[in-house]
Amino acid sequence: MRKVDEFQLPLKGVPIGTQSFKYHLDGAFFNGDDDKNDVIDSDVAVALTADYRAGGICELRFEFKGEISVPCDRCLDPMPIAIDTTYDLSVKEGTRLDDSTDNVLEVPADMRYLDIAPAMRDTVLLCIPIMHVHADGECNPDMLKALDRAPKILRHIYSLLLIVLGWVIFA
Repeated sequence: MRKVDEFQLPLKGVPIGTQSFKYHLDGAFFNGDDDKNDVIDSDVAVALTADYRAGGICELRFEFKGEISVPCDRCLDPMPIAIDTTYDLSVKEGTRLDDSTDNVLEVPADMRYLDIAPAMRDTVLLCIPIMHVHADGECNPDMLKALDRAPKILRHIYSLLLIVLGWVIFA
């Protein structure tokens, strides 16, 4: 479970200019509270650059580098996924909280801190491919043997499911 104030970015009382922040996202970050996702473990470093400007505007640039582990869809063993992405977000003062525009977040003028944990969590989760399967020869051989013993109908259903998902991915 993460500390409540660990990912609170100050919005008020900060001098105009650029500031840097560093965060580490571990397995507990993704699996704490009531989060339901496929992340087994995580080792992701986040470098945040916040450019505070006059008029209540703050430009945020998140840079993510590291690795997460998710279960393989075929053998259920942990499978590493490299994370190397960026996310830009503009925070502007307004009358109410509004995130209806991509990459722009409007916050009430009296808001002193911004919880950036959801933005970091969602950015990393969007890096997970829809189908996560080990490369040929890397799956757990015991699980593959068990799958081979499954009734033929289940194998056909599984194959059709992979084909349909493949069509959905590449459509």
